Amino acid sequence: MPRVLPLPLRLTVALLLTTGVVAGGACGGGDKGGSILKGTATGAAPTSPSAVAGLPAAELVAALAGVPFLAAELPSGFFAPEVEQGEPGEEAKKYNAKGRVTVSADGPDFYDGIVYNVFATDADAKNYYDTARFQENMRVTGNFAPQGVSAPAKCLTGSVDESGQTYGTTGCLALSGNTVTVGVSVLSNDRQKGNADSSVALLKAALTHLEKVRANPQARATARPAASPTTAVITSTRAATASASPARTPSPTATAVRTASATPARTATINSGETLAGNTLKALENVPFEGRELPAGFFNPQVSSGTLDEQDRRLRAVGQVDVDVEGPDDADLIIYIVFNNDADARNYVNNAAIEGAGTTVTGSFDPAGLASPSKCFTGVSTSGSTKNGISGCLVSSGHVVVFGAAVLAGNTQRGNNQSALNLTKAGVEHLKKVR
Repeated sequence: MPRVLPLPLRLTVALLLTTGVVAGGACGGGDKGGSILKGTATGAAPTSPSAVAGLPAAELVAALAGVPFLAAELPSGFFAPEVEQGEPGEEAKKYNAKGRVTVSADGPDFYDGIVYNVFATDADAKNYYDTARFQENMRVTGNFAPQGVSAPAKCLTGSVDESGQTYGTTGCLALSGNTVTVGVSVLSNDRQKGNADSSVALLKAALTHLEKVRANPQARATARPAASPTTAVITSTRAATASASPARTPSPTATAVRTASATPARTATINSGETLAGNTLKALENVPFEGRELPAGFFNPQVSSGTLDEQDRRLRAVGQVDVDVEGPDDADLIIYIVFNNDADARNYVNNAAIEGAGTTVTGSFDPAGLASPSKCFTGVSTSGSTKNGISGCLVSSGHVVVFGAAVLAGNTQRGNNQSALNLTKAGVEHLKKVR
């Protein structure tokens, strides 16, 4: 069963990641014992020239937040990276931190993630790396030196109490120019430490991505800007919402199909035996969705990892990929909801609730040309003072549910039925190519 990191713990983890490691002093336990490491970890390679190529802090933060972190860049066993820009922690700010970018990933642990802390100068970053400490609510249990990391690096293990439960965590930090990068793993079944292998692997992947971004910060021009929270149309099921940021500047009407939740819960893992779903998610994220695959009148498909809601998880969904599309309507999109097996996907189409808060189903229409099980619906939702009509179609294709939706502003009965049907069919054909 997928595990979701509770919001209080997720916030605590974010704080831990943005405040560095304990400076000096002895500490027993850990993978290799000894005192808390300072400076360059034993065996760590010096920072390479390419890794510290000069890039102003503000520009680097914007690039890290804007350049897509692809699933293919994650270590084996991790998928669905989700990037979020935030404020540095108070400790990091003492060292002139200018920004923080977090990459949450689904993986083998209770929580897996990456954090980039960007400082005004290389010297600020080094001072932070050398002397900053973890939050007081973390009990340090040990430390170890990660091997094969392309920059000065060190790792710390510890435990955190949150909401009446104790979690083990491991954080690995690396110093690269004006950036301190962290790979983190949290376990719910270990009170002393997280997963060391996960933390080190995530740190290495993070450093590789950092070098890529420094080499080509302009790549963010092709990425979609972070979306502000908006009003969901089909709130009970993710089948009619896209957590992806829009490729174009969103109009008030386009917000009808963007998610409204403030930090939606994420599926946290693919368990053993679920590699089919994991491979499908990675393929859907990384195989290009070309414009010529779209129906006539649609163009500029933009792919990103999506976020499941509580109903999706309850109906055994494992992950989601969103395709935002330019077209004749106020908003057009395709969503893939991935399951472990065909039966779960069919069950989702047959049983997922469509109506939710602020959304009313007004009818249905013929899913002509779609395989069974499939269904198409019409509805209306309220976004502020505006009524938005939506039409959507769902179809089960193997262990994946394909959903196409089209929104019309001001329509009090439906969206564009033909657009929704055509987009769903195009989504099915693209899925065949991916497979």
